[in-house]
Amino acid sequence: SLNLEGSVGLFVQEISESTGKVEKGLIGTFQSAPLCQHSVLEYLLGGTKNVVIPVLWTIGNEEPDLILESSISFVNKQKAQTIINYQAGATFQALLEQGVPSAKVTITRPDEYNIGNLVAFIQSTVYYLCLLLDVNWSNNPKVIIGKEIGTTALKNKSSLEQRKNTREKLATKIFNQKFFEE
Repeated sequence: SLNLEGSVGLFVQEISESTGKVEKGLIGTFQSAPLCQHSVLEYLLGGTKNVVIPVLWTIGNEEPDLILESSISFVNKQKAQTIINYQAGATFQALLEQGVPSAKVTITRPDEYNIGNLVAFIQSTVYYLCLLLDVNWSNNPKVIIGKEIGTTALKNKSSLEQRKNTREKLATKIFNQKFFEE
């Protein structure tokens, strides 16, 4: 459901934007199944700890769905969404088994009422997480940096070439390297 995926995107955006201050921030991230199983598990279970909040979701009834034909007996004649949901469930279970704090939120229908409740849940969760991290969820001073750069370029009608040259000079000055050589 696009509504559900949009809600997950809101959670990811709010986690990163609201907690990402004073070197305490977390990264919200999501990848839809089945992509999530390998990359998420490897990163979350083997990578840097306590910097990412994983978001996994499943869809109970995706219509239309695809019936799989496979030489693997336990996959043959299964719905594609069923297999994806098994993979997402296995990912969630692996996170729990390895001690990665995780939760599962279920909504029965992705209608306006349930999506509204989900948005309220997301915003409340982010608010209380920011209280626990002792960061102000409502200010975003680092976002202003990018907005000012974009606004100035738009007002000055800077060309793509001018903006590229500015970044090249900046990279050379800051890092003393030429990252943009062809």
